[in-house]
Amino acid sequence: LFPKSRAQQIEIVLRSLKLSCGELQTAIAAFDREKLPEDLLDKLSSIVPTEEEVQKVVRQVQASGPAALKNEAERFVHQIGAIPQLHRRIECWKICNTFHRNMESVQECLQRLRLAIQALVQGTEDGGLEPNHRFAGILGLILKLGNILNQNTRFGNATG
Repeated sequence: LFPKSRAQQIEIVLRSLKLSCGELQTAIAAFDREKLPEDLLDKLSSIVPTEEEVQKVVRQVQASGPAALKNEAERFVHQIGAIPQLHRRIECWKICNTFHRNMESVQECLQRLRLAIQALVQGTEDGGLEPNHRFAGILGLILKLGNILNQNTRFGNATG
């Protein structure tokens, strides 16, 4: 039903997963992180059958029965393809697996931004904020330098 290379790809990955189709189906349906940790889920996502592949197998089984499935790849597609919203499940699962890492990265960026803002703005005794005069001086020097470099152009004599 599939090109030989596709069937081989599926069978190689299935062997590396060391789980039966039934175990895979149960693990996917239950989002079982112990049976399918992140690395195995990535391998599995590389062989998730397309709708077209699932339909081919379903038609074959309807026409000739389950015994008509010739190899492990076809049996895998038949069994795993029966899981509702399979592609979405696996994509959501992968997002869940990486969420905390991504969140930590975003939090680090936000912390750096917070520190940069604190360096640019000084707090006053009444809890208000006032500009950092050294920073304002640096910006003034940059403006003056820009005006010198852009002298006699339409960008020269900028104010700020």
